[in-house]
Amino acid sequence: MGDITNTANQLYADGPSGSPTQPDKAQIRALFGLIDDTGAAEAAARAAADASLKSDILNNASPPLTEVAAGQTVILAANTYANGTAGVGATITATANGALAGSTFDGATLAAGKRLFVGLEGAKNGIYVLTQLGDATHPWILTRATDADTADKLGLCNFAVIGGTTLYGRSFKCQQKPADITIGTTALTFAIIKDDSAFSGEVLNARGTFPSLAERLNTFVSATFLDSAGEWLAFGGVVGLAFADKNGKLYGAYREDDGILRSRFALKSSTGGVSFAYDASTGYTDVSVSAVTSDDVELIVSGNPALLSLADAAGHVWGYGLGDGSFYFHRLRVGRIEGLSGGAADAAGAYFTTENVAGSYQIARYDKTSGIRSVVTSLGNNSAPHVSSDGAKVIYLSDRSTPASEWYQAVAGGPEYPLLSSSALVAWGNSLSTSSYYISKMARTVLSQGVGGQNDDQIAARMDAVPLTCVVAGNQIPAGGSVAVSGFAPNIWFHWNFTAGAFRANIIGAAGEIVAGTLTYSSGTLAFVRDAAGVAVNVPNPATVRITSGRVEGSIDASTAPALSDLLNRTSLLYPDYNSITQALAAGYSLANIFAREQADIARKQPLIKRFLLLGDYNGQARLTAAMSPGVGTAANDTAAKQLLDATLALNAMRKAAYPANFVDLHAGLVALGRSSQFTVGGTAYDVIDLATLPDGTHPSTQGSTDIAGIVTLGLNTLGF
Repeated sequence: MGDITNTANQLYADGPSGSPTQPDKAQIRALFGLIDDTGAAEAAARAAADASLKSDILNNASPPLTEVAAGQTVILAANTYANGTAGVGATITATANGALAGSTFDGATLAAGKRLFVGLEGAKNGIYVLTQLGDATHPWILTRATDADTADKLGLCNFAVIGGTTLYGRSFKCQQKPADITIGTTALTFAIIKDDSAFSGEVLNARGTFPSLAERLNTFVSATFLDSAGEWLAFGGVVGLAFADKNGKLYGAYREDDGILRSRFALKSSTGGVSFAYDASTGYTDVSVSAVTSDDVELIVSGNPALLSLADAAGHVWGYGLGDGSFYFHRLRVGRIEGLSGGAADAAGAYFTTENVAGSYQIARYDKTSGIRSVVTSLGNNSAPHVSSDGAKVIYLSDRSTPASEWYQAVAGGPEYPLLSSSALVAWGNSLSTSSYYISKMARTVLSQGVGGQNDDQIAARMDAVPLTCVVAGNQIPAGGSVAVSGFAPNIWFHWNFTAGAFRANIIGAAGEIVAGTLTYSSGTLAFVRDAAGVAVNVPNPATVRITSGRVEGSIDASTAPALSDLLNRTSLLYPDYNSITQALAAGYSLANIFAREQADIARKQPLIKRFLLLGDYNGQARLTAAMSPGVGTAANDTAAKQLLDATLALNAMRKAAYPANFVDLHAGLVALGRSSQFTVGGTAYDVIDLATLPDGTHPSTQGSTDIAGIVTLGLNTLGF
């Protein structure tokens, strides 16, 4: 019985009736039982309705809103779909190698780990994670996200797109219920449930290049806040970035043309002797100095004394005030500001000196178009950047050891080179540049890079001054180990008088890959041994070769060979003749071609101010006929001898005309020392070097080597090298 019935039975229990009109208690109790039964039935009905409603809510409710980096706007490139285990671990893998294009996903910047919405691929549709971006040797791979890889998870899921362009700011919802989904079979559809793209676009535009709108508002004031008649012009030029308080009052401005950050800060030193105050009439922070102490003055990288320096508790100086009224922040990073200014500007950017966290000074470049600031040096301390007169190079002071204490690099970026060649000497050429001859008689040390018997084009190839190619066996550099090579053009191994030799070199792959390794020569067998194992690299034949070191003789280990960059930075003694004029004429080489390669050798030297001597050839008796010089002369007749003698003098004249200060005429020098005799050939009298100086008509004797060393030393001393 229910509670109502029990109460009624207690109130209307059977007993004596004192009145004939007293109600029938049994009848009344029966009515309460009916009420009780009706209430129980209604409660049961309500419980059933609640359970049904709860089931409907659970079956139709959407999970919490998630995010994806971008949504698909272009059909994917050819690919293969693998469904995993009923969708768990399902992947889409590109058929070809290469990175997944951001244009496929609404122009977004893609990276491994990004969540992406795939919505144009039918049964493959869903939410994926980019598990492999892809590159030249790997395909891209998309894997279904773990929170959307089953029917229960994927059905009715909803998400917001937070990247890209067209779909950015929109929220989507899956239109199928879990019971209607078979992963990999059902073509899932998604509908837009919210569109904030217009608002999101406005935020993006307002944010500009800053990571957040808050940072943009904190560091930038629009030009509309500038008083063009006062504030804007008061800073003396076009303001690239301005700093303002909440009222729009400017307190600092960055000039794009000279890179100087000017301020309105009012500051005083700890001694009270130095103060800065903003001058409204000039727009500069002016300096008043009444008593400067040694603590207040600190030399900065440009060599100017700082009248005020701001330092933290660790002694790191974060800003300097100079006598020109400017305040320089070289440690401060605010928006695009970083670096001690006062540098130089090219057409596209500006250069500054900045102090890094290690306390060294480096050169930074600000790109005016992109707003990106990059540090272009890393070694030593560098300062005072300026752009060369041709606008192609930025030059700066450095404490690295070079004769001029200056380095340079291209304004577009790239390797650094000393502005001036070092005083260390290197000799390039054939046998006459080996340590067997004049080099051994020099008072200064000379590093020889001469190879006996080699011609000017082979010497130029070893200097990386002219193109060099070879044939790689099988058109491929293997993943590891060595590969046979042959057909070098020019032949840098020509007349190799050693059983073994080596060069460090790079071989360029078909897709532009640079494979570093060693070229080896062992008893006539040539090979290329790559430095580190990796993927096999296809190469076109003939393949491009770039020599990166000097030569090694008697060994195939080039690890100790001097780097070519070091050799090209030295003062060079260039004797790059075709091995002999006799060979040159016989091979059909023109004097113009020989001289053009010599000019390429000089151009390949890296310093902007190149220190070198170009050694002119001499006429020895090997260029006469055997009748004129028995046992020595090699010319077939007087006509051939005259041609050889004239060619030598003509080539020397070309060298002298092009490089009057750097040309050293060995022939004229030996003649002036009295080391020649006159021979009449074809009606013309010629000074020809005698046999005491050149016993075989070509190679110098001990005395001849001493004479040549003296002539070369005089040339070095004359030029101050």
